[in-house]
Amino acid sequence: TFSAAEEFCYNLKYLERATIVGERTRGGAHPISPKVLSDELILIMPELASIHPVTKSNWEGVGVGPDIEVAAGEALDVAYLNALETLRNSAQSDAKRALYQWYIDGRKARLSPVAVDAVTLESYAGRYGTIDITLEEGNLLYRRGDRAQYRMIPMGKTLFLVDEHSDLRIRFVKEGDEIIGATVLFSNGNTTEYKRQVE
Repeated sequence: TFSAAEEFCYNLKYLERATIVGERTRGGAHPISPKVLSDELILIMPELASIHPVTKSNWEGVGVGPDIEVAAGEALDVAYLNALETLRNSAQSDAKRALYQWYIDGRKARLSPVAVDAVTLESYAGRYGTIDITLEEGNLLYRRGDRAQYRMIPMGKTLFLVDEHSDLRIRFVKEGDEIIGATVLFSNGNTTEYKRQVE
């Protein structure tokens, strides 16, 4: 981030209106304009200096330091997780806290999926009521009826979230070593049980 975008970040940070997440910005605070001196020479000099009323300074040459420093590629995920945690911590009811925790757990699973071995994944493939679970290229895929197929992301050995469906999770039900069903879990606390169909 550079120049005017830095000013936006700097102002929000020092007015305590935002949490900045990512890497330090590049440090361009002084507006410039080129002056043509000859056919071979252009002079570029700062014309102004942005001075913030709180800091009495600016970000020229030093950039804007983030409040939470992470690689740029991770910044959106970390910012989203931080926002959810802030909302959870300030929630006024247990139901709201539980809902935010649901989304926090889902985001963490997307960032760091639990490792589940191929044999276990294969044992989950099958039909559960109107739901088809298949295994392709090491990933479980969820499909309901003739709708689109979605990748399932492991949150635990038997619990999976359905990608692009943040309100939906699947827990496989075991009896001994046999998978006998699946429970569909919803973010509102509702559940639906499905028995595994025997071919």
